[in-house]
Amino acid sequence: YRINVVPVFIPALRERINDIRFLSQLFLEQMCVDNGLNKKTLTADAEKKLVKWSWPGNVRELQNVIERSVLTCVHEVMSAQDILIDGFEEQRSGIFGPGMTIHDAEKMLIVKTLEHTNQNRTHAAKLLGISIRTLRNKLNEYKLGKEIANEPNI
Repeated sequence: YRINVVPVFIPALRERINDIRFLSQLFLEQMCVDNGLNKKTLTADAEKKLVKWSWPGNVRELQNVIERSVLTCVHEVMSAQDILIDGFEEQRSGIFGPGMTIHDAEKMLIVKTLEHTNQNRTHAAKLLGISIRTLRNKLNEYKLGKEIANEPNI
């Protein structure tokens, strides 16, 4: 009741299209800095995809989509295909789609993050927000330790 002195109405994000572009750029820059990545940019088709989505989760959903996309995209210029929105029809098949288990999604995210960091487990753990020990345990759990170690650095 202390903060309910003056009610403030803020329209849903889907009603503020210009805010989607501004916020996505802000979150993109923030995620790159927070994760020690080179600056990434969005193509026009990526921005169109962001504007087309209804954003039922509002700003927090947009922030999560940008973070997920930044961490899984290996390019510095992100296209519409790199923007991973759950439920979006144009979403790439095989990437975080309906019916995928949490186990499979986590495994795929770990593999993609290790590819992004050229198999640097310390950096990958930092990007994933987990300890190096947790990452090693996950690699053992998913039986990825030997497969990843034998892959050449890309």
